[in-house]
Amino acid sequence: MMKALLHFLIRKIAHSDHKKRQTAGSVLVNVSSGIGDAVMAEPLIRSVRTSLPTGIIGVLCSPPTEVIFRRHPSINVVFVLPTGLWARLQLIWAIRKQGFDIYIGALPSNTIRHLLIPYFASIPRRIKHMSPHQGHQNYDFLFDPVVPLDKTKHRVLCNLDLLPPIGLEAVNSVPQLDVDKGTLAKVQKELSRAGWDASYSLVGFHIGCNPAAMEKRWPPERFAEVARHLYAKTQSCILLLGGPDEKEENRVFESRFDGIILNFAGKLNLLETAAAITFCSFFISNDSGLMHLATAVNRPAFAIFGPKDERHIGPFGNRHTVIRKGSRVDDVQTNDVIKVLEDSEFGIPSLQRSNIRE
Repeated sequence: MMKALLHFLIRKIAHSDHKKRQTAGSVLVNVSSGIGDAVMAEPLIRSVRTSLPTGIIGVLCSPPTEVIFRRHPSINVVFVLPTGLWARLQLIWAIRKQGFDIYIGALPSNTIRHLLIPYFASIPRRIKHMSPHQGHQNYDFLFDPVVPLDKTKHRVLCNLDLLPPIGLEAVNSVPQLDVDKGTLAKVQKELSRAGWDASYSLVGFHIGCNPAAMEKRWPPERFAEVARHLYAKTQSCILLLGGPDEKEENRVFESRFDGIILNFAGKLNLLETAAAITFCSFFISNDSGLMHLATAVNRPAFAIFGPKDERHIGPFGNRHTVIRKGSRVDDVQTNDVIKVLEDSEFGIPSLQRSNIRE
């Protein structure tokens, strides 16, 4: 009832005090959803910079991704989406003072926590994709224009579709993340301290994903079987990455693998995690945010998919491989993954023989 009343009142006052500015010198891009969503919006941000080389570009992000956007060369100002009503009001005031001309809602930006911010921040031009919601959950009337969403098209490209309608150029490219030398040196030192000899190959594993999407997690014992095969053939070290909520999966993995494991899950921030992936020959994971992070640092990703559509949210680029056998992630068997790794030029054949112990 309250949401319906809020919806009615906002409709009544929509656009009443929003004056159109004649120039488009500043843009706020909302990327405040998950890690993977933020990475898939990175080409959008770079495209905005291409169109506005001297403009002010702001990003509204989530706390975990702040560390990567603070260092992004295309971004001038970063806002972090907080929790709590008072903190949200302060955020809206800070954005309003910046005086942005355009708001771009990168996917997914169709929840109330996203939709009301650009309106109350008095950003005159607001664009996003059409909402899948109906009735009082639909706030498309606050945006002009809204763009149709084709879920058979990759999200990177869907985000770029938001630019031409507002007169900006869409630069088609894969996500990119440049990790600074200081972070690379720090992480390399930590990996060496944990037992990695750089003369041996390092293979990254992420055996978890968002805890709200457990159906995307391939069994950890199967990941361990893949790791045993890699170790038997190449003696590669295994690097475990992920969040602190994945301790149980990592425990099962470690109990079933007796090779060299560097468990950094829950120990690195997102930028440090990206740095760690750069030292890997390739990356094996579920459908997860770290899978997208691997694409952004140009490491080949082998992603095990089940319920979600890889055409829309799979790893973007031609160096990556999706492994699917059905609508459930459990339909993928260990041998399916091993065969892909054996056959791919970016998999086991890419490992240097000099890294193999005689």
